[in-house]
Amino acid sequence: MPDRHSVLRPLHAAAADLALLRGGAADPDAQRGAILRATNAVEGTLRRMLRDEESAPLDLRLRALAPDELPAPELVAGLRQQGRLTIEFAAALHELWGVRRRLTSGLPPAPADAQLLLRVGERLEEEALAPATPLARTEPTDWTQMQPLPDAAGSGPGDRARRWGWSLPTWWIPAVVGALALLLLGGWWFTSSRDNDLKAGVERFRSGQLTEAVPYFRRYAQANPDDATPRLYLARIHRRSRRFREAAEELQQAQRAAPNDPAVHRELGFLFLDTGRPAPAVARFRSSIQLEPAATDGWVGLVRALRAAGQPAAAEQVLMRAPPEVRALLGDQLPMTPPAAPLYTVP
Repeated sequence: MPDRHSVLRPLHAAAADLALLRGGAADPDAQRGAILRATNAVEGTLRRMLRDEESAPLDLRLRALAPDELPAPELVAGLRQQGRLTIEFAAALHELWGVRRRLTSGLPPAPADAQLLLRVGERLEEEALAPATPLARTEPTDWTQMQPLPDAAGSGPGDRARRWGWSLPTWWIPAVVGALALLLLGGWWFTSSRDNDLKAGVERFRSGQLTEAVPYFRRYAQANPDDATPRLYLARIHRRSRRFREAAEELQQAQRAAPNDPAVHRELGFLFLDTGRPAPAVARFRSSIQLEPAATDGWVGLVRALRAAGQPAAAEQVLMRAPPEVRALLGDQLPMTPPAAPLYTVP
């Protein structure tokens, strides 16, 4: 049985940040950094709680290891379904995710942000070690909306004084400089606006607002056809909504843009698994591990794919080399039966 005290390690690792907040850090930048780091530690502890919850479905426990597979609001909902969090604490966590979104967008911390985090940290110490309480029903997740913020823009001067043997009138010089500044400002704003689309899409995706994230990713993808990132997120959204054909189309474009991106290989592996094709999923997960050995979701996917493909011995060999958290989760699980394969082609 998992040691429940071990789930608190991420939170305990943030002890210095929590102490800084208790002392009332005067520097807003220091306070902002401490709040963000400690909030991430809270999420890390929650993920360990769900990973180690033996009564939870295996698929849910596996997704707990991958933030892109299980955003923070869904993580809280999953723990609520297992009776591991009280409804009051879940509401406080949703409020804390809102604080993180606001600070990540560049806004300064509010006076109440540190106090909220400290209360959440103290309560988490209690709830992480408390026995599960069965729920009669689950409550709907409370999403928090956030608008993207435009970045600051800059400008630069420039002029041409003589060319044809005569001088420009002096009043033209500031006019030319102003026109050039406006052009540079417009170009900078356009670039910043496109970058904000990606940032806003990722923030909404990780907040569980999948439908709201789609237009941001689409705009960024149209403006940046050689960037695989928006295609990858769109593929994740389609796959989680079981729109497998659309997911495959997005991944084809992502693979053309970034054939050696480990995240693209992992997502292809999960798509193969979800569509009942464990054999090609094995190859994709192996490639992702070669490109990024530290990513735990690649190891989890490879073990799942090998077991689903009827290769338990190979899966055990992989487990022996996998990170400790993967071994702890998958070491005692039985092979998984793959679903029926669809009739269309996955890249």
